[in-house]
Amino acid sequence: MKRWKVMCLILTLMLNMVAVTSHAGDYVDKLYLKYDGNIYKYNGRLVTVVINGTMVETGDMPGVIIDSRTLVPVREVFESDAFGATVSWNGELRQVTILDDDKKIVMTLDDKIAYVNGVAVELDVPPMLIQDVSKEYPKTMIPLRFVSEALSFDVAWDNDTYTAALSNVVEEVDVPEESAEDTQDETEAEKDTQGTSSGDEEDSTDQDKQEGSTEIASGEKLDSLTDEGAKRTLPTALKEAPVTWVATSEALEALESTEVETTITEESHEETTITNVAYEDEGIYKQFVIKASSAMSAVDYFVWDSKFIIDIENAVNDLNAETTFDNNPILTGVRASQFSVEPNAARIVMDLIDAGNRFNLSFNEERTELYVRVTDNSIHTIELGQNDDGDYIEVIGVAAPDVKMFRLSAPDRIVIDFPNTQTLLGYNESDAEGQYVQKIRTAQFDETTTRIVVETDGQADYQITKADDGQTIIQFTEPGYKNIGYENVDNPTISLEQDEEDIDFEGIAYENDYMNRRFTITLSENYGTLFGDGSLKVNDGIIDTVDVSVTDDGYTQIAIQSTSVYEYRIEEDEDRIYIRAYKPKEIYDQIVVVDAGHGGKDPGALANGLYEKEVNLDITMYLMSLLEADDDIKVYYTRTTDVYPTLQERCDLANEVEADMFLSIHNNAFNPAEEGTETLYFPSSEEGKLTSPKLAGIFQDYLVDTLGTNDRGIKQRENLFVLKHTAMPAIITEIGFLTNTEDAAKLTEESYKELVAEALYDATLAVFETYPTQR
Repeated sequence: MKRWKVMCLILTLMLNMVAVTSHAGDYVDKLYLKYDGNIYKYNGRLVTVVINGTMVETGDMPGVIIDSRTLVPVREVFESDAFGATVSWNGELRQVTILDDDKKIVMTLDDKIAYVNGVAVELDVPPMLIQDVSKEYPKTMIPLRFVSEALSFDVAWDNDTYTAALSNVVEEVDVPEESAEDTQDETEAEKDTQGTSSGDEEDSTDQDKQEGSTEIASGEKLDSLTDEGAKRTLPTALKEAPVTWVATSEALEALESTEVETTITEESHEETTITNVAYEDEGIYKQFVIKASSAMSAVDYFVWDSKFIIDIENAVNDLNAETTFDNNPILTGVRASQFSVEPNAARIVMDLIDAGNRFNLSFNEERTELYVRVTDNSIHTIELGQNDDGDYIEVIGVAAPDVKMFRLSAPDRIVIDFPNTQTLLGYNESDAEGQYVQKIRTAQFDETTTRIVVETDGQADYQITKADDGQTIIQFTEPGYKNIGYENVDNPTISLEQDEEDIDFEGIAYENDYMNRRFTITLSENYGTLFGDGSLKVNDGIIDTVDVSVTDDGYTQIAIQSTSVYEYRIEEDEDRIYIRAYKPKEIYDQIVVVDAGHGGKDPGALANGLYEKEVNLDITMYLMSLLEADDDIKVYYTRTTDVYPTLQERCDLANEVEADMFLSIHNNAFNPAEEGTETLYFPSSEEGKLTSPKLAGIFQDYLVDTLGTNDRGIKQRENLFVLKHTAMPAIITEIGFLTNTEDAAKLTEESYKELVAEALYDATLAVFETYPTQR
């Protein structure tokens, strides 16, 4: 019966196909697809997807067939009205998750192993990012048949029209009226605590981004925020009637008994030396690897006072006394010592950030590596209460400095995510009568995140504090700022109400610290009585905070912290001042990112008395003086001082500003006989537009012609980080060899470095003249 209904759907579609689309099922003359780092001409036919009789619009990326499997854009198909599943994206793990009723599918880009309700399944073809090169963004494409059948849809294929018809039509069953209502109530109640998806036009899945704060349902984005005061005077009924959820006694007992799990057995081996402790992040789990020169005999361990202590018997310590880990989610440092002598035992002490971690110990086959796997913290108690400062939430089981919070609208909500946690509480929901908080609910949001959602009456401020014994406290308070508002309808806008006190624009200072995504306006007078002193916590995925303060010199500062790079413009009417945020491409026709290679702790090449990082920066500063005098080109610099931005930070800057080109300035080093100039690029075969090879050719020609150096040509490089991870044409110019005495002598001369800058500037002009951006 179901198969007959599917065939009827196909026949219905075929009768209407001509009216619906002119491309479905046809071969296409020109469709170039970019994936796996290469561009391919698509020679097949486009696939039409029909779900329960409704054709799905796939937007910028049609369904295609690769390796004999149909791939479709995940969000457009599975989150369509016809299908109705929920799609979420984790950019850090490169994972897409599809939720539909009781089914959960997790897939990782370029990985043939998928998980259906936690069970591993091997795919014929993995999910991948595919881009129609005529479009701006790639799409996450997944195998249609596997996902559809995993979600209990029948899939029928019509080879004449190249149509995949999906159907979950079943025989009608009478459902009692009250059951339907119960289901609807549960769906509404759990909306925030299930993996939800973005309603943005440029969704985070398609752009391979992680923007958890914007993964929300359509129409729920925060569109305004003000300093509206509390609706109730303290204390309220919440003071005497807090909401408390505690895990069952069985769960708490299990929690205590599983602090450390291990299958390690004792063996007898020769004395070994402990040589290294390394941290590895495998996505789903995190682990430390303790390495030895030979097999380890036995291990003892215990947890004490936020420390995990490991004693390795018959071992000599060869580690540094103390190693610190910056921004590590598990610990602040590792201390090593010789715990005992005769018999020898090496002691490793891990200083933990949280008290709630669980550990699993195991050896590799040779017993030369001890794996200390850290499992998610367990949340076992949540209390919503009230103190003299206002409403608060206490979460016990994890002291989480990296807790993530963001706001939603309609109704006003604050979402609190605890990464790397498992809740022992399940799903809970309760009404409340707080100063601000009117409802609270919690659940496990995804495999590694516990989510708490509070609905508020008015826009509360909040602070996050870490307490002892694995506690995190979120304190809600009345805002400290005044006469400041935020709107995110067209462009994100901060508004300052002048309130009959005209603000003096004379002497206003602006600083755009775009590397740290912070824009600061310093007003020339003290307006503390007008604007107060505090932090407007926006957290809508665009603006994080707007901090208002009065400096020691009596000036008022307004600092805007954003999630990515924005340009700001100041506008005014008789009542308000408006600070509007724009993406660079909205206001600039030509955008360049210039990267002075190396810097700070990374000196680059060292030869003939020269540090490469200094030569690179000198050239960059001379180039900066030329570019900054050119109003037609907007330039961002990864560094203008002796600091070290990571390679990822350099790429992030270029990608966020959507630069038209990325120029990295370097110098070479090899043997003393090598000399001259070369330019490196990432391969591309695209035609009719600026590409990295074409960009490299233009810069190489200008450098060699201007400097008269040995022409070493342009060279393809596929594994250089800044070339591989930038989304625009990108090159590395290697001006000369510091190891060659003649090249090095030239690079000591300021006039020569100025000449290099002139060549780079002229090449930049030539690029935009040859390949105009047409913005």
